[in-house]
Amino acid sequence: MTSKSKLPLSEGLGCGVENGSRDELEFDLAWVNRPCLGEAVSGDVVVSVEEPDGLFLAMVDVLGHGPEAHEEALRIQDYLRRCAVPQVVGSIKGLDRFLSRSRGAAVGLAWIDRASGVLTYTGIGNTCLRVFQDRQTRLTSRDGIVGQLRSRPRTEQIRLTKGALLLAHTDGISERADLGNVADVRGAAVRFIADYLVRNFGKDHDDASCLAVRCS
Repeated sequence: MTSKSKLPLSEGLGCGVENGSRDELEFDLAWVNRPCLGEAVSGDVVVSVEEPDGLFLAMVDVLGHGPEAHEEALRIQDYLRRCAVPQVVGSIKGLDRFLSRSRGAAVGLAWIDRASGVLTYTGIGNTCLRVFQDRQTRLTSRDGIVGQLRSRPRTEQIRLTKGALLLAHTDGISERADLGNVADVRGAAVRFIADYLVRNFGKDHDDASCLAVRCS
């Protein structure tokens, strides 16, 4: 499929740190973040913090677009980098307080425990996390806006196996994006997968971001 978008992209890469057991998970990850048509910067942001005992991930979609949304996204990025802990509900509650006088954001947070392989997810708003291993599992976010929480965040858990592929994205990626039937793409490098989804399924009128993680 040919690329549909010529909008500027920002990209990130990551790789696993050394650990003490061959049974523990390692991670290969990449993300792509593209602003909406007519804007130079994005109100989306991806956060990845790798620790010896696990991996913290965040997908953030600030309400609105353009420079003001981008500045808010950078504030959130800085906050989450300092609060990258396994207790994702505590992190999202703290972020809600931090954003109480702001425009707010949709946020999905995940922690992957390296030893057990258990992924814990919590999300508020229109972010999405999908896991591909023996079958596809979609972890859902609750309705709402971080900064204006009206209900208690909830968590979902799933045990990951080596070879699992994780995809997190904002609603700037079309719902018709489906890797379940695209075997060749699912087996590709994580950077290619993230770029493929943003370029081919990103909505021009919205910021679009995708994070791809493969466990090994």
